[in-house]
Amino acid sequence: MNKYRKDYKGIDEICYIGDYYKFHLTNAEYKKMRIVIFAAIIALVLIFAAAGFLNNKGSFCIYVLFPYLCIFLPLTFLIRGYRRIPKQSQPMEYAIYDKCYNRVKFSIVGIMMASMAAGIGDVVFLIKYAQEIDLIKEGSFCIANILIAGISIFLLRYHNRIVCGRL
Repeated sequence: MNKYRKDYKGIDEICYIGDYYKFHLTNAEYKKMRIVIFAAIIALVLIFAAAGFLNNKGSFCIYVLFPYLCIFLPLTFLIRGYRRIPKQSQPMEYAIYDKCYNRVKFSIVGIMMASMAAGIGDVVFLIKYAQEIDLIKEGSFCIANILIAGISIFLLRYHNRIVCGRL
């Protein structure tokens, strides 16, 4: 890729000349990190899917629906970033570091922002149409978005404690 071109040199035989990155964790901490991130991803996917199946009236309103749908793209990037994290702690080239560590972080931030926007939109919808809607479905959808935001905040705080840097 052109983005990582400066880290490689050579025409016939290409060699890596950039910096190497590594998670500065013990093997037990590294396995725990992978398990925590995997569990959070599973929880996010299940809550996201369950909220989508509620079929509440707020889902037909653009200021609730659009932020909710915007969760999908960062969620898929989070899954892709998690899959790129090496199974064992080992030195990584910058391209791998960027596609796993940084992608996970920015995906979490995207999920957090979109779920907060969807939650705020649903609260506005709840207040505006409180007399005409099924409060249980709308409340469940709002709680689901708050849970998604809460899990992503937890995951972001956990991710920020992980030390990954140059060797």
